[in-house]
Amino acid sequence: MKNFHDNKFFSFITFTFESPSDINMIIKKYSLKFPVIHISKQDCYRLNFNSGFPASIIINKQGKVALFKSGGATEVAKVSQDIDSTILPKLVELLDKK
Repeated sequence: MKNFHDNKFFSFITFTFESPSDINMIIKKYSLKFPVIHISKQDCYRLNFNSGFPASIIINKQGKVALFKSGGATEVAKVSQDIDSTILPKLVELLDKK
Protein backbone atom coordinates (compact mmCIF):
# COMPACT_ATOMS: atom_id res chain seq x y z
CA MET A 1 0.00 0.00 0.00
CA LYS A 2 3.05 2.26 -0.06
CA ASN A 3 2.09 3.27 -3.63
CA PHE A 4 -0.93 5.09 -2.21
CA HIS A 5 0.77 6.71 0.79
CA ASP A 6 0.94 10.23 -0.67
CA ASN A 7 -2.21 10.02 -2.78
CA LYS A 8 -4.65 12.70 -1.61
CA PHE A 9 -7.53 10.74 -3.16
CA PHE A 10 -6.92 7.65 -1.03
CA SER A 11 -7.15 6.85 2.67
CA PHE A 12 -6.65 3.50 4.35
CA ILE A 13 -8.20 2.87 7.75
CA THR A 14 -9.03 -0.27 9.66
CA PHE A 15 -11.57 -1.09 12.33
CA THR A 16 -11.22 -3.74 14.99
CA PHE A 17 -12.86 -4.85 18.19
CA GLU A 18 -9.44 -5.57 19.72
CA SER A 19 -8.72 -3.73 22.96
CA PRO A 20 -6.94 -0.37 22.72
CA SER A 21 -3.80 -1.89 24.32
CA ASP A 22 -3.83 -4.71 21.72
CA ILE A 23 -4.29 -2.12 18.98
CA ASN A 24 -1.20 -0.24 20.17
CA MET A 25 0.81 -3.47 20.19
CA ILE A 26 -0.36 -4.37 16.66
CA ILE A 27 0.49 -0.88 15.35
CA LYS A 28 4.01 -1.14 16.78
CA LYS A 29 4.55 -4.78 15.77
CA TYR A 30 3.59 -4.19 12.13
CA SER A 31 4.72 -0.53 11.90
CA LEU A 32 1.28 0.50 10.71
CA LYS A 33 1.07 4.03 9.32
CA PHE A 34 -2.70 4.27 9.10
CA PRO A 35 -5.46 4.66 11.69
CA VAL A 36 -6.61 1.55 13.53
CA ILE A 37 -9.93 2.39 15.11
CA HIS A 38 -11.56 0.50 17.97
CA ILE A 39 -15.26 -0.21 17.55
CA SER A 40 -17.52 -2.75 19.19
CA LYS A 41 -17.59 -6.36 18.06
CA GLN A 42 -21.22 -5.85 17.09
CA ASP A 43 -20.27 -2.91 14.82
CA CYS A 44 -17.45 -4.92 13.20
CA TYR A 45 -19.95 -7.63 12.28
CA ARG A 46 -22.44 -5.03 11.09
CA LEU A 47 -19.84 -3.41 8.82
CA ASN A 48 -18.95 -6.73 7.18
CA PHE A 49 -22.56 -7.93 6.95
CA ASN A 50 -21.74 -10.86 9.29
CA SER A 51 -19.60 -12.29 6.51
CA GLY A 52 -16.37 -13.10 8.30
CA PHE A 53 -12.93 -11.63 8.78
CA PRO A 54 -10.89 -10.09 7.43
CA ALA A 55 -13.24 -7.91 5.44
CA SER A 56 -12.04 -5.47 2.80
CA ILE A 57 -14.38 -2.70 1.81
CA ILE A 58 -13.54 -0.04 -0.75
CA ILE A 59 -15.77 3.02 -0.78
CA ASN A 60 -15.75 5.24 -3.86
CA LYS A 61 -15.80 9.04 -3.76
CA GLN A 62 -19.59 9.01 -3.96
CA GLY A 63 -19.67 7.02 -0.72
CA LYS A 64 -20.84 3.79 -2.36
CA VAL A 65 -19.30 0.36 -1.84
CA ALA A 66 -17.10 -0.36 -4.87
CA LEU A 67 -15.68 -3.64 -3.54
CA PHE A 68 -16.61 -5.92 -0.68
CA LYS A 69 -14.62 -9.03 0.12
CA SER A 70 -14.74 -11.03 3.33
CA GLY A 71 -12.57 -13.83 4.56
CA GLY A 72 -9.20 -14.70 3.19
CA ALA A 73 -5.79 -16.08 3.80
CA THR A 74 -3.73 -15.51 6.91
CA GLU A 75 -0.32 -16.47 5.48
CA VAL A 76 1.70 -13.42 4.37
CA ALA A 77 2.40 -14.68 0.82
CA LYS A 78 -1.25 -15.54 0.19
CA VAL A 79 -2.44 -12.27 1.69
CA SER A 80 -0.08 -10.36 -0.61
CA GLN A 81 -1.27 -12.37 -3.60
CA ASP A 82 -4.90 -11.68 -2.70
CA ILE A 83 -4.26 -7.97 -2.34
CA ASP A 84 -2.41 -7.85 -5.66
CA SER A 85 -5.11 -9.76 -7.55
CA THR A 86 -8.29 -8.34 -6.01
CA ILE A 87 -7.88 -5.13 -4.05
CA LEU A 88 -5.13 -3.25 -5.90
CA PRO A 89 -6.79 -3.49 -9.33
CA LYS A 90 -9.99 -1.99 -7.91
CA LEU A 91 -8.07 0.81 -6.18
CA VAL A 92 -6.17 1.63 -9.38
CA GLU A 93 -9.41 1.61 -11.37
CA LEU A 94 -11.11 4.01 -8.97
CA LEU A 95 -8.12 6.32 -8.64
CA ASP A 96 -7.75 6.51 -12.42
CA LYS A 97 -11.33 7.86 -12.55
CA LYS A 98 -10.53 10.88 -10.36
